[in-house]
Amino acid sequence: MEKFKSFITEEKDEPYRILILSHDEEDDPNITGEKLVEKAKSKGLEYYMMEMDGGYISINDKGQKIAHHWDKENEKYDDKGFLLNPENTLVFVRGAITKRHPWLDTVTQLERDGFCCINSRHCHELCNDKYHTSLSLANVGLRQPKAVLISHDDGAIRSAKLLNTKYPLILKTVTGTHGIGVLFIESEKNLIATVQLLYKLNENIGLMLQEYIKSSFDVRVHVLDRKIVATLKRPVVEGDFRSNVSQGSKPTTIKLTKLEEENCIQAANMVDGLWVGVDFIPAKNREKDQPFIIEINGSPGSAGIEEVSKSNMIEYILEYYKDRTKWLKPKLFKSIYS
Repeated sequence: MEKFKSFITEEKDEPYRILILSHDEEDDPNITGEKLVEKAKSKGLEYYMMEMDGGYISINDKGQKIAHHWDKENEKYDDKGFLLNPENTLVFVRGAITKRHPWLDTVTQLERDGFCCINSRHCHELCNDKYHTSLSLANVGLRQPKAVLISHDDGAIRSAKLLNTKYPLILKTVTGTHGIGVLFIESEKNLIATVQLLYKLNENIGLMLQEYIKSSFDVRVHVLDRKIVATLKRPVVEGDFRSNVSQGSKPTTIKLTKLEEENCIQAANMVDGLWVGVDFIPAKNREKDQPFIIEINGSPGSAGIEEVSKSNMIEYILEYYKDRTKWLKPKLFKSIYS
């Protein structure tokens, strides 16, 4: 595992600039974005936080892109904005950006103009769709809980039969973070009532059933550019079945086996993630058997990890990307007819 301090050196290279695209909500504050701002400021890096709800990108008379923030509290735009240049501006894209297509289209616009985005639109969309993630993990031979989609409100029992496993089951919304939208289903009766209620609240909701893998903890692994930089053992919350830090789990550090390290890096590569969080449930025989990969987070938070590791991961990441050869960019779309 890479050590945080191994990349913290005296700044000798020309400083780069960072743009942070995010959407901040009361129940999902952008804590990591604020930490990026705080650390960039302390390191003398130019930075700009652009709230996607109202923010926009303009083009000046020289053809240069300019990011403009919408100040919701004071109800005004930053007309001057932040000049963008793909040669010296690194873009951090935070997770809630997947909530609206125009926000994702802004990421596409920047990618087409040659900006390195952490992470790409493709990565965010793939990680945000849990079932799509499941299909992609299967394609590369990674182990995971069995999963099946629920296609409509009367399809829950048929889906449970296709899953071919015993209760309890895990019912998930296809999209969701922080353990929200994850339900513990103990019986067929419970499944029918829960699915009918969810479809009553939102007829277009996406749901999936997943095999329940009993464990006293799961593991969050931060992977940065194909390197494991931090691990977090998250005990299941007392009286719950979830282990998210946002739900009250008290994390500790954990040493991964070689097989777990290889699988986490493979999972991160599968989603084209420059910086992702890979979540897994360990196998009973951790040395010989693959872990169960349960989710990949395209916008991993720093809550918990810095406290447990006693290191500053945000500083590490900003130092790491001083080397602009690491500013990897996706290739433009090519038609299947090409």
